[in-house]
Amino acid sequence: NPKDHLWALDFDGVLCNTEPESSLSGWRAAAKFWPLLFDRATDGDKALIMQQMAKLRPIVETGYENMLLVRLMYEELLMSRGSETGTRPLTVGEVMANWGTLLPDLIAKWGLDKQMLIDFFGEVRDEWMAEDLAGWLAPNEMYAGLVEALNESEVEMFIITTKQQRFAHALLKDAGCTKFLDESRIYGLGMGSKVEVMTDLQSRPEYQGRTCHFIEDRLKTLEGVIKRPELGQWQLYLCDWGYATPQDLRMAMKEDRIAEIKLPEFAELLQRPKKWTPKRMPKPGAKSVTIGLGP
Repeated sequence: NPKDHLWALDFDGVLCNTEPESSLSGWRAAAKFWPLLFDRATDGDKALIMQQMAKLRPIVETGYENMLLVRLMYEELLMSRGSETGTRPLTVGEVMANWGTLLPDLIAKWGLDKQMLIDFFGEVRDEWMAEDLAGWLAPNEMYAGLVEALNESEVEMFIITTKQQRFAHALLKDAGCTKFLDESRIYGLGMGSKVEVMTDLQSRPEYQGRTCHFIEDRLKTLEGVIKRPELGQWQLYLCDWGYATPQDLRMAMKEDRIAEIKLPEFAELLQRPKKWTPKRMPKPGAKSVTIGLGP
């Protein structure tokens, strides 16, 4: 019975490929915030940085990080054209491997404030939407078949995302998704961490006894859920079509709490969810059980 289940869904990399728009917004924000640095940037520079940003997307947790990555990669590009000997620009791989320390270091080095960056990045997006809504919507693409699966599902659902609520709502509305016309179904940036929202949802009287499902494309987020014993009832899924890296997917295979899931299987589970043992979720290729076949 679909009404015996509850879904919590990530947005970016699960429902929608937002990378092209996030990267372009990152460029817009960086160019506006540091105009003297970017006033000589060419269209060719922008195209090269956008290629790098697509590869860097897996490390981005919150949108404002895009503008910092754009500045970092642009400065590295300028360095590569300099005449200094003994120096070379950071590679995409080095940035990915070290972003956890690079991010706070850059914020401190450039004299920035995280909340100010979040607000500024949101304002740049708002300005783009106001000037050219179709242009802002166009680089975003919902993953195939999901809007239909969401609309047809009888399961109760919430979105929990680090994207600001108004942006996720606008994209869903434009895509024709009727499941989330009510904005209160979308928990966005600043409305509580994912584990806080999940804790709140499972504690509500109306959801007692339901099988709870949570899908993400970010392994670190799922690992954070696993560290919270009070969230032990949630069935956890790592999608393989978003921004999860091959290494993430390999690591997820070793974690009993996480099931790796493919897009057609997810579309099926949205409408006909299944109950497994949360402590031992099914793995691809298992003889006794697979996501596609159920228990």
